[in-house]
Order: sequence, then structure tokens, then C-alpha cells
Amino acid sequence: MPMRVLHICGATRGAPWLCEIVAEQTTRGHDVCVVIAGADGALARGLELVGVRYLVLPHDPFAHADPRAAWRAIRRLTVLIRDERPDL
Repeated sequence: MPMRVLHICGATRGAPWLCEIVAEQTTRGHDVCVVIAGADGALARGLELVGVRYLVLPHDPFAHADPRAAWRAIRRLTVLIRDERPDL
């Protein structure tokens, strides 16, 4: 049974293992999306190469000295998860 799969990755560079995992999940018929912190690294290019949809959302609440900014990052991620409605 195909599932909606959402991966959340803080890396923007490297993570070739993630590209391999999501490529295999897509091959098995799952609807896969990856949330990444930025599109400027090799990870975004790798996801494009394997044909997996990704969304860019800076989501590390610990990257902010201001607690309000951290709360906003958490809130944006919460809304994204709610909108994507993943099974996994």
C-alpha cells in the first residue's frame, strides 16, 4: 500500500544516503517529500536527480538566539507537517 512519506533533514550538503532511501521509496510507489534547510547544497541537487520533491524550510529552532524566532521555526514546521499529511 503506497504511503505519503515526509523526511525532515537538517543537512544541506552531503547525505547521499538520504537520496538513496527516498529514491527506493519512490520506486516502491510511495509519495515522498523531503524538507531541507536550504537549496544551496548538494542535497537539493541529489534530490532533483532522483526526482524526489523537496521543500526548503529553515527548521532548526536551536539556530536562533531569540526564543520567538525558535518558536516561529517550530510553528512553520508544524504547519508544513499538517499540510502535507504524511503517513510516515
